[in-house]
Amino acid sequence: MDRRFREIDSELTAVEQSAIDPDHVTATLAEFTQLWDVLYPQEKTRIVHLLVERVVYGGEQGGVQLVFHPDGPGRHAPETRTPCLPN
Repeated sequence: MDRRFREIDSELTAVEQSAIDPDHVTATLAEFTQLWDVLYPQEKTRIVHLLVERVVYGGEQGGVQLVFHPDGPGRHAPETRTPCLPN
């Protein structure tokens, strides 16, 4: 029981340390348009493929639904597994 408690405590510490700072996310997204504008078409295509699993067309009802990869780009792009740290 003691061993399991230590494992859970360790996991909780890891989760707390990897928490996302909302201000950092906001600042990063604010700069995204500028970044996107300077990317080559091949780079944009790769990013979209890393994020989007499939596109579902609604047929007669219309509309389009984007289905994102459940684990994000990490599974397909190992370089994205590095945690983002605030500047």
